[in-house]
Amino acid sequence: MFAAVSDPVGQGFVTSVSRPGGNLTGFSNFDPDIGSKWLQLLKDVAPSVAHVTVMFNPRISPYNALWMKAIEQAGPGFQVSVSQASVQSDEDIRDAITGLGTKPGSGLLVPADAFTFERAAMITALALGNKIPAVYPFPRFALEGRSNCLWCRPCRPTS
Repeated sequence: MFAAVSDPVGQGFVTSVSRPGGNLTGFSNFDPDIGSKWLQLLKDVAPSVAHVTVMFNPRISPYNALWMKAIEQAGPGFQVSVSQASVQSDEDIRDAITGLGTKPGSGLLVPADAFTFERAAMITALALGNKIPAVYPFPRFALEGRSNCLWCRPCRPTS
């Protein structure tokens, strides 16, 4: 049995989704093609985005290359260029996001991985602070980022 596998065929767990073979069963948490849907969502909320950076840690999440490929393939259809920001430290994250903040028309996609998930609040607060439109894989990013954003603190009600 497997759980939370992004691409059971590509990762070699089964021979095909329709006929897996063997005695494995499980579910896939995201289909790689969801990357193109994330790109579409980003363009829907920020139509002026012309360049999208996909940020993840490839060392601990090599499966994100599948989403990267889907996003790169969909990019021309949305009139955006796509690049990858490989991040392995907090400094890498800060550099990637602040760099995007200096380029008008930039957007950010953050596929799921344990490294970025642990830094959800930092990533989202930096994106907000640099006015970078972004799409994240889980609500935690938006919720924690907002609560740690200095811009949002004066707006939050006190309890």
